[in-house]
Amino acid sequence: MSWCRARAAFARDRSNALAFDGDGTLWSGDVGEDLFRFAVGNGRLREAARAQIEHEATTRGFDAFADLNATAEHLFEAYLAHRYPSARCVS
Repeated sequence: MSWCRARAAFARDRSNALAFDGDGTLWSGDVGEDLFRFAVGNGRLREAARAQIEHEATTRGFDAFADLNATAEHLFEAYLAHRYPSARCVS
């Protein structure tokens, strides 16, 4: 799926799912990071993910915010700063 088609699909108010190898093994800053930034920037993370994301944050000494997407973005920024283990970002 092209980025333009993916962006259009995410812009509509409907369920979406994507799967791909976005683990940074070929290069840093791969499509997984781009898609994650887009998703949290547009508030697309679902409540079903809240328990796991908040668990990751609080058990590693990070804040958990009322906005699930803000918590996930906070963890991602910690990952980029090498304060959150990269292995946890792909699990």
